[in-house]
Amino acid sequence: MTDLFSVEGKKAIVTGAARGLGRGMAQGLHDAGVELALIDIVDNIHDVADKMGSEGPRVASVQADLAQRDQLRRAFGQAVSGLGGLDILLNNAGTTRWSEAEDMSEEDW
Repeated sequence: MTDLFSVEGKKAIVTGAARGLGRGMAQGLHDAGVELALIDIVDNIHDVADKMGSEGPRVASVQADLAQRDQLRRAFGQAVSGLGGLDILLNNAGTTRWSEAEDMSEEDW
């Protein structure tokens, strides 16, 4: 039954992976045998990836501000290309905007 839920050998992108919940979830996926591409706005994302990838499946990193469309497109293209495909997307990166969802502009989203 556990094979049914195995993610070993899969390829995942984790956004907001440099710290907190994103880093913890990325580590959990890595421990389960997943190859990762970590994306974060902070420059220590490369150190996080190097440390996490020192044993086990490969871990790559991309520094990008995902609130900027051009950086978002570049980062995801680079991550998917580097992984050679994509099975899992863990969207963890976020910002805070205080308004009703239906009142938010596309730029706020």
